[in-house]
Formats: sequence, C-alpha cells, structure tokens
Amino acid sequence: PKINAFALPTRELFVYRGLIDLLGDDALLSGVIAHEIAHVLTFSYRITDAMGSVLNLIHNHVAGKAYSRKLEMEADAVGLRFMSMAGYHPNSMLDLWDVMALVEEEAAASGEPISITDRVPFLKTHPTSLQRQKNIDALLPKAMKMYNSSPFRRAVPPPPKEVASDP
Repeated sequence: PKINAFALPTRELFVYRGLIDLLGDDALLSGVIAHEIAHVLTFSYRITDAMGSVLNLIHNHVAGKAYSRKLEMEADAVGLRFMSMAGYHPNSMLDLWDVMALVEEEAAASGEPISITDRVPFLKTHPTSLQRQKNIDALLPKAMKMYNSSPFRRAVPPPPKEVASDP
C-alpha cells in the first residue's frame, strides 16, 4: 500500500490507507493532517488554477526544488502549532518522522528503485526525515507552550510505533 498524503489547491486532503495503517494512532496521524492543512492555509495554495499550472510548469523546469523544501518545512512548523493547540503532544510530530525515516530506510534496504532526485539532495522537493526532525526539534519549546495551554490537551503522549518489516 502507498504511504503518502497530500493536499490539492482545491483544499482537498488525501491520506492513503497505507499511511493510516502504518501510523495506527491519531497522535501520529494528527501530524500528517496538520501538515496538510497547513499547506492549504498557507500561501503555498493561495493561487488560481491557471496561475498554479504556470507556476508548476516553471517550478518543474527551473530550480524550484529548494522552494518546495521551504514550503514543506513551513507546513511542518504550522502543522506542529496546529496539532499542539489541538491537544496533541508536539513530540508526536517527531515520532511521526521517526516512523517515516524507518520507512525510507526499509525502502532503500529492500532495493526499491531510487531515483536521481533521491540521490542528489538539491533535486529533492521534500526535506529528509532527519532534516524535518531537526527543524521540529528547534520549534518544540514554543509548541510545548501551546500544548500546555490547550484546553484539549491529552495527558500522556503515546509511544512511537515500530515499523514492521514484511518477511
């Protein structure tokens, strides 16, 4: 099953069943959904369809990859704030990227095809899980304040899930 989630410029969110099954609990899934909502609510999707098509064309043929990574990091930061205010422990976002790092490692170890964009960091449109964790770690003190003042706060963060390998 595909492990992915994304938001469209039409403000629709899609989360693949494979990702839902992998994460298995709402705390980790909250990080994914908050990230995608952040994409919708931030400037990255406040464009018309026609303008979006033109920008995507330019983006795909010019050096827009760094900009895409910047948008991803912005969505991580905004998503972290959203989930913290909604009462999910901010460490759940770090746990999410621990799980995703394991998925990336298992994919590489299983011999799944690796594209040139996976080999050359500046061609990637998304930051690595490790890059995301470092950024999120720097944002944790502020997110913890939001979490601690949230009226929806959950008592204990859930432990991180382990990624099970298929034999």
